[in-house]
Amino acid sequence: MTPYCQAYHYESISRGEDKTQEEKDRFSKEVSYVLETHHEILKNGDPCFNINLVNNFDSLSCSNTYKYLRIAILCIRMQKGFGVDLVVSEQAKLLTANGFHVDIYTLEKDDYFDGSEYCVYEVSDAHEVIKRVNSERYDVVMAHTTPFFELLPSVRKDTYTIAYEHGDPNPELFGSSEVQARQAIKDYKLKKVYPIVNEVLAISEFIVEDIHWKNSKVIHNGSDHLLRYYENNKNSIDTLNLVDKYNIDTKKIIISNVTRLGTGESNYKGLDHFLDMIALLDSNKYEFVVLGKGEESDKLALEKQSIKVILNASREELIKTYLISDLFVSFSKWEGFNLPLVEAQTFSKPAFALDRCAHPEVCENVYVSLENLVSSIKKEDKISLKNLGKKSKDFIDQFTWKKNVDKLADTLMQSYKKFEQGSDVKPGAYVKDLVSICILTKDKYEYISECIESILQYSDDYKIEILIGDTGSTDPQVLEFYKNLDDERVGLHYLNFYHFSKNNNTLAQKAQGEFVLFLNNDTKLINANWLDLMIKPFSLKETGIVGPKLLFRDETIQHAGVEIFTREPYRYVGWHPYSAFDKNVYDANITKIMPAVTGACLLMRHELFDKVGGFNEAYAEECQDIDLCFKAALEGYQCIYTPKVELFHYENGTRTMSESSADRNYFISIWETYIDENIFNTSQQSKALNYQVLINLEGKEMSKINTFIEEEKKITEDIHITFKYPFHKKIQKPWIDLVKEHQARLLKDDYEDNIKYDYIY
Repeated sequence: MTPYCQAYHYESISRGEDKTQEEKDRFSKEVSYVLETHHEILKNGDPCFNINLVNNFDSLSCSNTYKYLRIAILCIRMQKGFGVDLVVSEQAKLLTANGFHVDIYTLEKDDYFDGSEYCVYEVSDAHEVIKRVNSERYDVVMAHTTPFFELLPSVRKDTYTIAYEHGDPNPELFGSSEVQARQAIKDYKLKKVYPIVNEVLAISEFIVEDIHWKNSKVIHNGSDHLLRYYENNKNSIDTLNLVDKYNIDTKKIIISNVTRLGTGESNYKGLDHFLDMIALLDSNKYEFVVLGKGEESDKLALEKQSIKVILNASREELIKTYLISDLFVSFSKWEGFNLPLVEAQTFSKPAFALDRCAHPEVCENVYVSLENLVSSIKKEDKISLKNLGKKSKDFIDQFTWKKNVDKLADTLMQSYKKFEQGSDVKPGAYVKDLVSICILTKDKYEYISECIESILQYSDDYKIEILIGDTGSTDPQVLEFYKNLDDERVGLHYLNFYHFSKNNNTLAQKAQGEFVLFLNNDTKLINANWLDLMIKPFSLKETGIVGPKLLFRDETIQHAGVEIFTREPYRYVGWHPYSAFDKNVYDANITKIMPAVTGACLLMRHELFDKVGGFNEAYAEECQDIDLCFKAALEGYQCIYTPKVELFHYENGTRTMSESSADRNYFISIWETYIDENIFNTSQQSKALNYQVLINLEGKEMSKINTFIEEEKKITEDIHITFKYPFHKKIQKPWIDLVKEHQARLLKDDYEDNIKYDYIY
């Protein structure tokens, strides 16, 4: 702060003063947050702190009793009229009040949920969301909806991931065209999402049963969001406007229902039962009011049956309807919680519902049949319904947002603390130049022994560690081999079961190296300088992953990079070009940028592996290596195939080969658009590596320059060399000879050629 520069500040002219109670409460909350968050520096470290600002600093308290965590919440949309979106908003507001930093990422939004408590980022592509989440390094990522459940496996492994389940309505409740797709979503989450995320949270006991995942924790939703809004805006909410606008007869018993009016969803929301109820009640005694999302044609159809329809109701209209109602009913055939049912009860309105789904958890008045429910309605009058409403209010007070978000905050902190304590190596703590070689194996002595011995034989000059992940060996010869492993570079880890992605992710978490190499147990090294040649392409900053040439026993090609099928029935599936070709075929001996390389021998920087979330554990049999390469590509990194390194690959020594249609369908569902736009739209799927090198001749010995060039040519034949020499000197003959020898360009060093060089020597 400097007193020597002064200016007038007419405070609050643009922003305005905090006049409303809501604005004052927000300001108080912000003050409390700052005081609590920066308690120590304000008390002990701030020389300008004025103790007169508070009466007793140590007595200051607010709801922030938690360590600061950065949380990303993922939801398909944040728009008015959707229950999940409301839940996400309430959670974000109250988690922020508890001291967390919360950001929401969504694919669609309007301005209904925009507020000062949290940020909502609209991103057009789900993959881009995951990319941003990974780059921001959140502590916790919480997915509330598809398609983010499916992408949780792609979140960084040092991030705590949560599938927050609101449930999926039974597929049978929808049209036949949707049944298969909806069932596939439920099956997929059960088999490939819940087992690999850190935690599954559910909004009700009913959801726990419905998703068949017994390890779920239940955190109910709240009920008082509309009541809070009403209490802060009582003076502006006039129910007479609603009564007059929709010609509602308040002398009658008003029965309200919140539903969806369009085809498909109106069925599962039980609109047909509501119409059946009307047929059983005297319209001279009862007034029926329906609020719902739909079209004007839906409204007209219901109005013909003497129903008052409030189409796409505003928040104020919803509150006014609850206020004038004598009874709220729900006939929904599937609900994970049922927000309208609890909202009505917070306004002291009795609620009747059918005994199904989560209704018994959130409503005391449930009935086994429509007939029983109608019979109970006929017994009540306005006075008795008012008394029932008071009981409903007492019951529903257990579902406040503060209580349940506080429970969520406690759960997050306890779970994250355990997760953090159990974490192994953190990004950035890896040992420079160390290569961690991760090998999965089970029995098959002839494979694992030859693999390990070849690594040790050809790696004396390198910093390596070998992590053997045994997935359940019982072969005595293998167990004896393990006992005799006395090289300190080799570590044995018992994993008990085989799952390529999970096992390799586990080994990677234990690995200490700057680089991680995933290597099959049925491989054998045959190059003495193999690791130099594998690491060399990383001198290009765009290099993300490197894979070598793999050979069958007969020395024909097994792998020379992976391309993508363009024709059915294997369109979008990876395949090996030049498989079974002679190893000397020209196209397989060019260093190339490829769509992918095989996970049988795949090298990448450890930090990039963490950044992209490691191998996607949703794959059971195949595609996880191509998926990993594509995730690296989304981060801007290239996948390089180098023929300079050759290994034998006896193929399928750890598992028997089986094609998985489920894995392939899942892979295609994620990457179809990416492949169309980034691979199929090019004239070829792979291309020779165009490598631009700049060499400054001044002060360098010719012999060292030649040695450097020969090393660079081991990376790729497609090398373009530019020599530069001092502009104030004459061109020397050795330089001219060097240019001719290497077919290079020769420029003065004051000439700007606008070439983006990959390496400057």
